[in-house]
This record gives sequence, structure tokens and C-alpha cells, in this order.
Amino acid sequence: MEIRKTNFDLFNVKIDSSEVARRLLEALMKLLELHPHGSSCFEFPTPWNTGGIGITAIQSFTESYIVIDSWPEHEYANVHICSCKSYVSNSIKLFLNEYFEGVKIEVQELETVTLKEKG
Repeated sequence: MEIRKTNFDLFNVKIDSSEVARRLLEALMKLLELHPHGSSCFEFPTPWNTGGIGITAIQSFTESYIVIDSWPEHEYANVHICSCKSYVSNSIKLFLNEYFEGVKIEVQELETVTLKEKG
């Protein structure tokens, strides 16, 4: 089994509501043909005044998870994908270029880990 991790740094993007983050998560899951089973979304500042301004959205799925963190005042967001289902990060970059007009994207392939059973 392989586990892939990739970060997508998005510049000139304003993800400034839970709804925008949820729609992006749904679109990414559809693109990657993933099977969702739980999600959470947090807007900052929180009611108890912790954190800056932004959104953190977490989507778990059978094959692992996607996290979106956004800082709308800086027009920046980070999308972190971890999955045991194979994907091509360039196809995600192309998708994000179409999804957001005028986005600048930096891709960081964090790691691909291969797990082997003890034999």
C-alpha cells in the first residue's frame, strides 16, 4: 500500500466562508473519486476569540483525508491531501487553476510512503 501526501499553496485566492470550503472539498472528492465519511469546518475567529481570521475545513474519507486552511485577508489557502488512493498532483493543480480564476499555485510533494506487510 502507498500513502501519498501533497500540499497545494494557493495564492490570490479568497476562501472566506465555510460554504466555499465545503464546495471545494466536494469538488476535490468528486475529481479523485473518493468516498467521504465525515467532515468538520471551523471559522475563525472563534466565538471564544482564538485564532486569526479564516477557515479550516477537514474532510475524511475511506482513503484518508483532505484539509483546507485559509487566510482570506492574505488571499492565501493551503490544501493538504493525504491518500492511499493513487492520484496525480498535476491533475489537481490543473483542476484548481480552472476552479479559481487567477490563482498562483505552488505544489509540494511531501512524501510517498510504501507500507509492506511483514512476511
